[in-house]
Amino acid sequence: MRVYISGPITGQEETARERFLKAEDEVMRIFGHDVEYINPFEVGEMAAVNAKTMTHSDYMGIAIGLMFACDTIYMMPGWKESRGCQLEREYAEIHKMKIVEGG
Repeated sequence: MRVYISGPITGQEETARERFLKAEDEVMRIFGHDVEYINPFEVGEMAAVNAKTMTHSDYMGIAIGLMFACDTIYMMPGWKESRGCQLEREYAEIHKMKIVEGG
């Protein structure tokens, strides 16, 4: 099983790293320590190092590409207020991924 972690980033960059690290712990608690997960915040940070002009659309393209490799999505609290998370959720529904909402 590979889980994609979906959570709000835009406008919350200062607290995003900590929230995504907590989400990693929550994913391991729910699915076990052997679960594979993709944390898009970390991937986005790596991409930003090489391209200072990355747009929200650029990041979303990367995110959707990462979701191809997953069969489950974990929705962090606050996802409903995030345009990007809403798109990720829609992708998950269309592709019949297992959807787990965090609390």
